[in-house]
Amino acid sequence: KDHNRQLWSGMNVTAAELARWRSQAHGLARTCYHMYARSPTGVGPEFVRLKPEMEMEDKEDLTYPARGAHYLLRPEAVESLYYLHYFTGDPRYRVWGAAMLQAILTHCKTDVAFAALEAVTEVPPKRLDQMESFWTAETLKYFFMLFAQPTHPDAASGPQTGWLDLSKWVLTTEAHPFPILQNFSRAPFV
Repeated sequence: KDHNRQLWSGMNVTAAELARWRSQAHGLARTCYHMYARSPTGVGPEFVRLKPEMEMEDKEDLTYPARGAHYLLRPEAVESLYYLHYFTGDPRYRVWGAAMLQAILTHCKTDVAFAALEAVTEVPPKRLDQMESFWTAETLKYFFMLFAQPTHPDAASGPQTGWLDLSKWVLTTEAHPFPILQNFSRAPFV
């Protein structure tokens, strides 16, 4: 399980309204959350090794290989939590996101920026003199969207939670919102 694949849980929940997709999406997101929660720092590594025959509560089912124990401030885990919370309204995704953000603030924040970590398995972790552009372009944006308040009172009861209505907007791979145009002939760039 690597950090880039964590986006699959968010993609699954948007793929269909079917209960089996939501269940699978939740299971994937739960695994992503455990990648963070079980590390000594509470920050998720680039990848872990999983023993598929084990249950997630079994401490032996997830290990942190040395070559994958670094953290680069990636957005995929919180991006998935955002989509899951958006489409389900389930507060657990905000709880998980808050724990992840607190660990990142504790271990990655410097006096002037945020730093990648050499190994999430060491406390305190060694900070790297590196901050990828996706930290500000995506990761922080998804944390903001995850915790944003509903735009109207009815929004808290399920889909369309937060400040952005995904039936009217689409997010690019860099989390930039673009309006979904209903009439392309009136689009200013056509």
